[in-house]
Amino acid sequence: MSAAKKVVEKKIAEGVYQFESVPCGLCGGEDFDVIATKDRYGLDNRVVTCKQGRINKLIFICEDRNQAEIVADNARRRDDQKYINITTTKPYYNPNRYLAQVKTIEDYPSWYQVRYF
Repeated sequence: MSAAKKVVEKKIAEGVYQFESVPCGLCGGEDFDVIATKDRYGLDNRVVTCKQGRINKLIFICEDRNQAEIVADNARRRDDQKYINITTTKPYYNPNRYLAQVKTIEDYPSWYQVRYF
């Protein structure tokens, strides 16, 4: 176990870092399915998905194909990203089923950096 992980676990045990349960940020619901109980570092952290909510879709606006490839490569490096596509037109998602969030380099600059994730 790394020294940093031990420090975090100690602070959790001491109550310095506390976890909280919050309603779904998309629909306000409180009925969840548990996806994972630990994060990528092995720390206790529940990851959930809302049973009632919409599916979150991220749309990254890019200046050119090269920038789109960088964003797509970063998305593929993350376990929480699925269905990664590059398109030349803005996609449409039914708002009753999906929450489509349009993001730019100003919103998430790290996504536009080569091999950030």
